[in-house]
Amino acid sequence: MKKITIYLICFACVFAIAGIYFDVIIELQSIYWLVGKLIVFSALILFLIIQAKTQKQDKLAYNIFMVCIWVLVFGNMVYRDIAKYKRNICQDKFGREFNARRRRLGIPEIPPDWHIKYRNDRSFEWQGKNSVIGHQSKYISIDTCLIDFEEDRYHLKSVHGISRTMSINIGYAKGSGKDSIFCHYDVGSDSHLITLSQADSILAADKIKKD
Repeated sequence: MKKITIYLICFACVFAIAGIYFDVIIELQSIYWLVGKLIVFSALILFLIIQAKTQKQDKLAYNIFMVCIWVLVFGNMVYRDIAKYKRNICQDKFGREFNARRRRLGIPEIPPDWHIKYRNDRSFEWQGKNSVIGHQSKYISIDTCLIDFEEDRYHLKSVHGISRTMSINIGYAKGSGKDSIFCHYDVGSDSHLITLSQADSILAADKIKKD
């Protein structure tokens, strides 16, 4: 039993390292990895239950307590992993895969070299390489796994030392409604509401790709 315990501890350490690599470093989104984690967690809990049954009576209560702690800890981890997986799969549908609809609407797409900067349960943001001028980011808001709103931010060339920025905002309609597009052009502290065609003209004048 001691050898089995040592082997199990070693395996748990290796699995923990793999978890850091797949979940934190490369943020792997795979149903196989999720199922694999569930199997390993279940096996560890099962081993603890078996070990508890083989202990002496005076240590039985302690081992039962430890099993309960492990069940609570891993249960919480499993719940969060499943929720995170479902959230990411939902949000990915509105990433680059959604570019075809953006193209039809004439709004900015997500370039192939961009990455997701952050996620939460209701929104996420794509960003490209750090650059002073051009398309900076795309913020996307999600409501019950349906796209609700997105905003693209642009930094434009300064004119006479005055900074200029622009944003293209789209509100996605629910059901049979129509999508709405609003563009804001900011020069210094002044903000102007402009049309999408005017926004295209400003970008073209600054030789900035809309994406």
